Amino acid sequence: MKELFIALWLAQGADVATTVYGLNHGCREINPLLAGRSTSTLIAVKTGTTMAISVIAWKHRSHHPKTTKMILWTGIIAGVGAATWNMTQIPHC
Repeated sequence: MKELFIALWLAQGADVATTVYGLNHGCREINPLLAGRSTSTLIAVKTGTTMAISVIAWKHRSHHPKTTKMILWTGIIAGVGAATWNMTQIPHC
């Protein structure tokens, strides 16, 4: 299961990296919670959110392994999906 925690952080990191790259190349953030915020705020919010997901999953890993895997996979898919979306949008900015 350790691999899923690593994959979560990599996927969410890919989202942040592609978002920052896009913002630096003329794109805009479409997430209304983060639009207009600084890069450091974006990174802080994303890190805090990923940490919260990780802590919740870690605390439930022994007693609820299926739920833990579902939480982690949801975060992984969301991060990869967001990063993929970002990469498709960057050429159009």
